[in-house]
Amino acid sequence: MKHKVVLLLGGIRGLNYILVKTLLEAGYKVYVNYRSMKSLQLCKKLKKEEGENSSNFNFLKGDVLIRKDIEYIIDEVFSLEGSIDIFIHTVGPFHFSPVLLTETSDLLLHEMFYGNLASFLFAIRKVIPVMRENKFGRVITFGFSNVKYFKAFPGYGIYASCKAGLMSLTATLAKEEVANGITVNMVCPGDIRTPYKEDFIYSVKSNTRNFNCSKTIRLGTGQDIARIVLFLISKDSDYITGAVIEATGGLHL
Repeated sequence: MKHKVVLLLGGIRGLNYILVKTLLEAGYKVYVNYRSMKSLQLCKKLKKEEGENSSNFNFLKGDVLIRKDIEYIIDEVFSLEGSIDIFIHTVGPFHFSPVLLTETSDLLLHEMFYGNLASFLFAIRKVIPVMRENKFGRVITFGFSNVKYFKAFPGYGIYASCKAGLMSLTATLAKEEVANGITVNMVCPGDIRTPYKEDFIYSVKSNTRNFNCSKTIRLGTGQDIARIVLFLISKDSDYITGAVIEATGGLHL
């Protein structure tokens, strides 16, 4: 899969930092969007760290809450590379304070809906036709633990409904495009916290926390998620599509 082109929408921070590093070291050519100056600085830091892989890492300014920005990013990658082979949608704005559905502001509704759901739709309408022509494509979305079973999430209903909708779109797209050599899967990270989102498995082997009061599990890292994505986008993973894969250390049980 050397030099296959990856577009990752969702920025460089958090889980995406290790994900991008993993993709670059596996030989992929990666494009990622950034929105803030802090994200831009992190992109530059990663590019410097990557050394000989740095030429395969590029970043474009764009806000995933704005449709024109999404279309601009995709058009730029097409103009530079002629193709997008892998599309990874990790966008997942979340609000940490609970909000009743009847008290949801227009601003919060816009951020949750456009970030978690609409941005994916805007992107695939441009990306999928090219994948069809190539008879190859990999699409990855990000959900949350137990998204398959959530019926109610008081205080976080807008976020949960958008992610549940994204799961449905993932399954639908997988079925619609399976004959075109395109696979579509969702990855659901568990409770992986800062600073471990930007860390490797070896660094947390001795770090555990209580699980079901009697057992312990190690902490999760960005590398746990990156390893799953790397497997799903490989050429020989074409037997897996429409799947929802959780990486939670068992906490979803």
